[in-house]
Amino acid sequence: MNKIGLILLLAIVYGCSLSKQNVTIEIETIPVAVNDMLANASSFIGKIEIIPLETNDSSLTQIGKKVIYNREMDMYALYTRDQIVFTFTGDGRFIANSKNMQGQGPQEYNMALDIKFNPDLKGVDLLDPYGLIYTYSPSFNLISKKKVKSEFVLNKFMALSLHIMFSLILLCGQVKRFCS
Repeated sequence: MNKIGLILLLAIVYGCSLSKQNVTIEIETIPVAVNDMLANASSFIGKIEIIPLETNDSSLTQIGKKVIYNREMDMYALYTRDQIVFTFTGDGRFIANSKNMQGQGPQEYNMALDIKFNPDLKGVDLLDPYGLIYTYSPSFNLISKKKVKSEFVLNKFMALSLHIMFSLILLCGQVKRFCS
């Protein structure tokens, strides 16, 4: 046993005492013309508004992770780190939150990793990591539940139409696409 320990110690000492090789690292510099930058954002932004969202004991008790707006529905949705969604009208009035819809029941979602508006069903889509998409009305009544065929855990999605959901997954440097 002592011989194995001695050989192992010698191998570690020898490996650590090898001379260091000089490695040159080259960094590519990309020039950017700062003088050609737009002075005014109005050339690509139509208008900027600040909409105060209604705050009460059930509307905003947490910091939002994602805020989305749908012009057709004139509605905001705020997604929090606790996977709760708050909905507001276009002028900032509170509609509802999804706290009571989180759970294991048939009309409840377990986890929500991403949200999108679904203008076809006039609701909010919540994506479960295992491919379930729950569509709730703005007041969080379940409209539909759809299973997306996927071999991997999902984390982002985009609704292309009523029947097609599209998800890009970056896995080991390859982009996978799933449609159902």
